[in-house]
Amino acid sequence: MKKNLKYLIVLLCLSLVFVGCNKKTANVAQGEEATIKEENKDYQEKSSDTRVYEGLGQGRNGEIKVAVSLDADKKIVDLQLLDHEESDGFWEKALEGMKEQMVEKQSLAIEAVSGATLTSNGIMEGAAQALEGAELNLEDLGYIPPALPDPSEQIVETGANKVGIRNFEYTTQGNTCSTKITFNIKEEDMTVYDLIVYNGCDGNARGFSALADGSNVDDIIQRFEGVTCHSSDGSSCPDQVAKALNEARYLIQGERLLVKN
Repeated sequence: MKKNLKYLIVLLCLSLVFVGCNKKTANVAQGEEATIKEENKDYQEKSSDTRVYEGLGQGRNGEIKVAVSLDADKKIVDLQLLDHEESDGFWEKALEGMKEQMVEKQSLAIEAVSGATLTSNGIMEGAAQALEGAELNLEDLGYIPPALPDPSEQIVETGANKVGIRNFEYTTQGNTCSTKITFNIKEEDMTVYDLIVYNGCDGNARGFSALADGSNVDDIIQRFEGVTCHSSDGSSCPDQVAKALNEARYLIQGERLLVKN
């Protein structure tokens, strides 16, 4: 009888120890779970404090839609492109460079990315519009509207398909309907052929092409340069044609035509 009693006492002690251990383990597990929940809560609260603002800018190939993310203190935390038609290899370079500068400096007083100036300018314009929508003072952020690049940066030679014929592509500047101009020049007599104005008024664009076909570069420059349209910032599609031809003239002959209007 005494022996059985001893066994019962031993079993009772072991069961108490086992229950205590389980309770301690359960408390630890509950504590860890509570910590994880608290961390997730903090993350969700921080995420919910981020606000995204959108803006539009003019890139090399058209409109760029930009998204700028701000934290609760209205500090810039991210910059992304939502929609654009910029060339691969250019927009990635421009976005990476502009975002890095903008987040680091918390400013719009930053430089365009070399080799992707027009795309950088479009991103900058879109970011400025987005931040203005967030009710931030652009002047305090050091924003200066991007200047138009020099016309010499806008022209590329696309390669000749015939001996003595030079082919060019020019990206237009400023507030004009057209986006680019392509044309050929015959070196022997500096006459223009196959001039195409892209995305301008269709009738006017075809009129420019018909007038330019077979005409001398200098004659076209003198007629078109300085022509403005009522909604532009000092230029127009014909004025852009003149600028394009003058840059091509420089690449072929080493000098530009000086025109006095």
